[in-house]
Amino acid sequence: MKLHTEQFFRCLADPLRLNIVLMLMHEGELCSCDLAQALDEKLSTVSRHLVLLRNKGVVKERRCELWLYYEIDQSLPLWAQQVLETVFDGNQERAMQLSLEVPVVNSRHSCL
Repeated sequence: MKLHTEQFFRCLADPLRLNIVLMLMHEGELCSCDLAQALDEKLSTVSRHLVLLRNKGVVKERRCELWLYYEIDQSLPLWAQQVLETVFDGNQERAMQLSLEVPVVNSRHSCL
């Protein structure tokens, strides 16, 4: 799938999606339920935004039993990866603050 520049920037323009991307860049892979908890949002809201990010090729998902895990898609075009790295570099403190809310060890996930 070809990632269009306008679609990519629209994905990042939403504050919740930007926070999701920042957290994934900081933490690597996260479960949708952990993202919802850390962002203090309903799981359905976070899931809807994750689906949009997945459909645009920004993140990829992995299913493990009942849970969906998300990470930044490493097959993004180089220009998009560079944009994400620049955005992350300018928001590392924000990403660290958001990531403080992620459970350190999530014992209910047996497939980590």
